[in-house]
Amino acid sequence: AVYVPNAYQVEEISVLGHVHAPGVYRVRGPVTIGRALALAGGADVDEAAVSRLEVSRLDGTRESIDLNARAGVLLFPGETLRVPKRLTINWSLMVSFISTAAVLVSLFR
Repeated sequence: AVYVPNAYQVEEISVLGHVHAPGVYRVRGPVTIGRALALAGGADVDEAAVSRLEVSRLDGTRESIDLNARAGVLLFPGETLRVPKRLTINWSLMVSFISTAAVLVSLFR
């Protein structure tokens, strides 16, 4: 697609999810994914999964992007960038479950 920006027209993009300041930002033409994240204060280092960013395009399609591999992808006005939560493992719960399972197995032997 060819995009011809109007120098006087300001349009909006949305940056949602695990960023410091999610919201709608006014831009002049397309911006890189990195610039869109910067506008939103950056990704939350502890929570964000920057390897699974999701862009909702104007035509209704969704594109999954790994920021580490494809930082130059453009976000066009009207599109939305969503930063999902990183998968975290609750190790104390996991250890508790395993120890409970081990006790149950030993009881029923």
